[in-house]
Amino acid sequence: MSKTTNRIAAQTREVLADRFPLCFMPKGHRKRPLKIGIKQEIAQACPDLKIVYIGLALADYCGGPTYLSAMKTGAFRIDLAGLACGIVSEEHHQHAKERMDRLAAKWDAEAAE
Repeated sequence: MSKTTNRIAAQTREVLADRFPLCFMPKGHRKRPLKIGIKQEIAQACPDLKIVYIGLALADYCGGPTYLSAMKTGAFRIDLAGLACGIVSEEHHQHAKERMDRLAAKWDAEAAE
């Protein structure tokens, strides 16, 4: 992501954490798996936010190790109010594990440079 894209993602994440504090945690804090389709729920609740900015924020939020490690089979997913609304499937757990493995490999390669 470019510096501008990163800035937009970070700013939008802050807005989401402010508006939905039971759902979105600040960087570095323990996260819980989000409801499938939450992007559309956010867009409906926040018509002032551009859908592309919501997507960037969600990619940033869901792409880090704290979120990926929370994606365990059977873990509850949450909605904007922080309420349970579904569980993480084995398929989604495996996808998160693969993403985490790729991140670890990337970090190892960067450390070796």
